[in-house]
Formats: sequence, structure tokens, C-alpha cells
Amino acid sequence: MMKLKNLLPGLLFLSLAFTGCDDEIDITAPQKEVPVVYAIFNQNENTHYVKVNRLLQGDRSFDELAKDRSIAEYEDVKVEIVETTYTSEFNEEVDRQNARYIECTPVEVTNKDSGTFYYPNQKVYQYEEDDTLKMNEDNVYGVRITLPSGEEVTGFTPLVRTTSSTVKPGICRPQNLTGCVVDFGSRSSTTQNEFSAYSIVVTQPGFCRSFETSLTFRYREVIDGQLSDPKDIVVDLGKETFESTYDPRGGQAPASRTVRFVSDRFYQIIADRVPDLDDSPGVEKRILDSAFINVEFASEDLELYTQVSQPSESLLEDKPPFTNLKGGGIGVVGSRNSVEIKLPLSTRTQEELVNATVLGLTAQKGFCNTQEPNNDCYP
Repeated sequence: MMKLKNLLPGLLFLSLAFTGCDDEIDITAPQKEVPVVYAIFNQNENTHYVKVNRLLQGDRSFDELAKDRSIAEYEDVKVEIVETTYTSEFNEEVDRQNARYIECTPVEVTNKDSGTFYYPNQKVYQYEEDDTLKMNEDNVYGVRITLPSGEEVTGFTPLVRTTSSTVKPGICRPQNLTGCVVDFGSRSSTTQNEFSAYSIVVTQPGFCRSFETSLTFRYREVIDGQLSDPKDIVVDLGKETFESTYDPRGGQAPASRTVRFVSDRFYQIIADRVPDLDDSPGVEKRILDSAFINVEFASEDLELYTQVSQPSESLLEDKPPFTNLKGGGIGVVGSRNSVEIKLPLSTRTQEELVNATVLGLTAQKGFCNTQEPNNDCYP
């Protein structure tokens, strides 16, 4: 489920206007409702959220305005999720005439992080999927916001389409991943079989512009004879942006990227983040579990919005605003998708984590190799 704390606060603008040629300056523009909308759809999720606010406007300081929930949220606004298709095979115009409109329910969220804007409560608009709406990759989805004045603001996005071959871990070829492992085999001068990196090949999904990859290393602890819940160490492998969006309706082939992660760095991260057994009161041993490859994909509109929303790194850089909303609103309606692959650690990766015979980094962590015959890892 989308993390609500990452939802756009929607209150990032203060309208300023200078009027006339006299000695007085009016710093507030004429009253005008400008909605700020943030909606990111993911067909893998069952609950969908739309965040709707309005621009800050008033004669108080920005800090005061940002804390005032009453001027940031609408009292009476209708929010609908729209399900439709493109009007023809290769254009970007959506079929409004035959679209389905599903009204969202306003809900109170009580866990917004502290910051410049009001917290911890905020209002979002929610729709929980049932048999009447299951997001379908062949359709286009959007929002229709009906303001108290009757004006409408709309925005649409295709869904990011992943397939079974979107992510290929390591040198695995079988589509069902049978026999595949996460292999950070330690580099040894005696074996003449050096592994300096683990590779993940990502093929561009339909309607995708960028992706972020991470690797999760999972283990459990035996504490006072009891097996603990899983403990995860997440390693960010970085972000990649494709030169253009792949449209599966066209004839072009999707692009691909290879993400590599050096084995030495893997063992160093484990050594840094897992305490030595001597510094872990009550922990008797640590049991090696598995690894997860996680890839998060973003649509073109979401990627462009993210780029222009980042702070400028140069005083000379003037970033243009970006929005894909029509009808006077600002913000973004985009889509994302994710792939998670769980794989076991290879035999030699477990051996290096336990014994640290080559790199000497993890011998004090108390790891137990579950692949050893007759091991006594589990309590």
C-alpha cells in the first residue's frame, strides 16, 4: 500500500500579485480555487488513494498558513476514480463518453509525519477494490475532481505493465526461477573462479520510464532458545532512467538495464549493520534465511513530476513546473508497479558469511549455515 506519509502535502505555493502604481502593495491575489492533486495507481494494490488540497492563500506568513488545515483542505469536493480506455490504438486521448466513474470516500489519516505542514491528521480520498473494480492493465485510469464551484479537474495515466521476464536475477534463465540463487561468492585466488559482482537484468515494462532496485538480506536470531521474527537489511542499488517510455502498443522493442552489485560491498554492509555476537545480549546464533530482489517501476508522468520537484542544485537552474492535470489543477496522476523475487543464498555465500575465510568480515556475527549437512541452526 502506498505510504501516506509520502503523499504530496499539496500546499507548496503562495500566490503573490502586485497591483496598481500607488504606494501600497497588495500581496494576495484575487481568491481562486486551485486544487493540488496527487494520485499514484498500482494494480497490485487493493486500496487506492487520492490526495486533494488547495493552494495556500492569505495575508499571514507561510508558516502560519501551512499549519492551518482549514484553508488547505476542501470541505465539499467530489473525488472519483475513472476507468476508461484510449479512443484509438495509438493516441493518448481517453474515452470520456464510455468511462466508469467510481466515487471515493474521504477518510481521516492520523499518522502523517511532522513537518512544515499540518500533522498528524489529514484527509485523503480512498477506494477499496471489490468485484466492481479490479484494475486492468489494458485500461487507462484517472481521477475526476468536482470542486464546490462545479468546475472539474481531471488527469489520466496508463498502468505500468510488468511481465514474468521483466526482472532476471543473476544468470538465471528459467522463467520460473527454478534453481536460481543470490550468489555473492567470495573472491578467492585459489579457486580461479572469481565473482566480483551480482547482476540483475531489468527489461523495461510497458509505460515505464524509470525504476529503483534494492536487495534485502534476511536472517533470524535465536534468542534464549526462541526463533525471532525475520530481520531485514535493505541495500539500495540505485535508480535508472530510460531514455524514453516504452509503449507496448507500438512496434519498438523495450530497452534493458543491468544493475550490478559488487560482492565485497555486500559483505562489508553485513559486517557494518549486524552487531557482533559478543555485543548482542541473549542472542545465541543467527540463521541465514534468504534474499529478496525488489524493483519499483514508475510511469513517465510520475518520473517527470519527481524530477522537477527535486530541489535545484544550481542557482542558475530554473526548473519548469510539471502537471498532467486538466481543468486548472496542478499535481500528478501517475502509476507504479513492483516486482519482488525471493531467492535463497548460494552455498558459497553462506560459507563466507559464516566462516569469512576470504574477506574476513563476518566471522564474529554468529551466522549459522543452514545448507551444511546435519546443521544445528534451528532451536
